[in-house]
Amino acid sequence: LQREPGNIAAISGLAQTFNAQKQFDKSFLFLQGKVAEFPNADQLREMLAESAVHAKKYDDAIEQYQRLLARNPQSAQLHLRLAAAYQSKNDLPDTIKNLQTATVLAPKDAAPFALLGSALIADGRKSEAIQSFRRAVELQPDNPSLLNDLAFALQDSGGSLDEALALAKRALRIAPQQPDVSDTLAWVYYKRNLPDNAAQIYRWLVRKYPDKAEFRYHFGLVLLKKGDNPTARAELKAALSRSEEHTSELQSHH
Repeated sequence: LQREPGNIAAISGLAQTFNAQKQFDKSFLFLQGKVAEFPNADQLREMLAESAVHAKKYDDAIEQYQRLLARNPQSAQLHLRLAAAYQSKNDLPDTIKNLQTATVLAPKDAAPFALLGSALIADGRKSEAIQSFRRAVELQPDNPSLLNDLAFALQDSGGSLDEALALAKRALRIAPQQPDVSDTLAWVYYKRNLPDNAAQIYRWLVRKYPDKAEFRYHFGLVLLKKGDNPTARAELKAALSRSEEHTSELQSHH
């Protein structure tokens, strides 16, 4: 008979302490030892898989999730976690495959469809992504993030700008302080050749989020369309500067 650890809460607490101190390798090795001791304790194996992701040991995480799925193949959540591990190692085909499986196993859950839409966008499969985002919106019609995802995908793929505009406006009514939704709405105005409407939103966005390079870049393009070349140049230079600062910060953390 397989023994079960009686102190899973204590094991979890210690692993979380290591993670909180950014000692991810230590957490991984600790949990690896516990899984070797209790190989049938699925809860421990899930913790080990999560710890492997934190430690950037993506192949180890994938192996653990695959072992868990061998025992519980109908778990949409495990397929989502396996997809996230594949995505972390930039394996888009296996990310998409597992997300597709999750949508079949959990057809009433919007999250797998939304994640699949984003992965399909990354893979350049825009029309399939739109179908996936549409299904997510059908399941959660008042979710501003999902409305925004669909609106952005439509305008980005040459879809209906009227539909994208309606979706973005609806998302903004639900979440008026959400900057990404404002950005999508302004960008749809830009695409519809309404630069004054777009500029009004971007003025607010760059004032409120001065370090967000993407907003400054979009604002620069809107100003170019309006014919305000000097201000456009200033915004585009600011966008480049913020982008370089962000890249340098990311590099310093690695």
